Amino acid sequence: MTEAAIEPPGKALALVSYARAMSLGEDVDTASLRALVNEVCTSRRERQILLSRIAEANTREIGYAVADLLAERVARLREAEGLERDIDDIYGKWGQRVSGGALLAGAGAAIGGVVTGGGVILAIALPLAMGAVVTAGRLKGSKRYRRFAREREDTESLLELTKTATADLRI
Repeated sequence: MTEAAIEPPGKALALVSYARAMSLGEDVDTASLRALVNEVCTSRRERQILLSRIAEANTREIGYAVADLLAERVARLREAEGLERDIDDIYGKWGQRVSGGALLAGAGAAIGGVVTGGGVILAIALPLAMGAVVTAGRLKGSKRYRRFAREREDTESLLELTKTATADLRI
């Protein structure tokens, strides 16, 4: 046997145990449960183990409890995704507009002779630097947005598979 075949299933099995406890009406620690759901959803191996454990279960309540936890994660990811989009709309786009306007104003002041010498350099360089910083921030934000979207899509896929595995149980 290989090492992978001997390795215990860990997080997915723990999530199924939590789901079983929840289906029996027991209280569970929500912070550790959320962390566990995040870890299972981000590991392909753990997702596969989770689906096989749900398919092997002798009750649908476990699948329903896991589906509820996954739906909660999807909602959290949607919220985070929307927040990133809002931040980009508010700060990113407007920051670039302001820096572009400042650059035009600085260039106009330099061309018109209102600003001379070192002032010209500042009138041009500061808006350029501001634009670069805002653009870098927007790029970082779009990476986070795409990561949240990818994680949400993966979790939605796992949620659908969980629902299918639960519905296919022959009890």
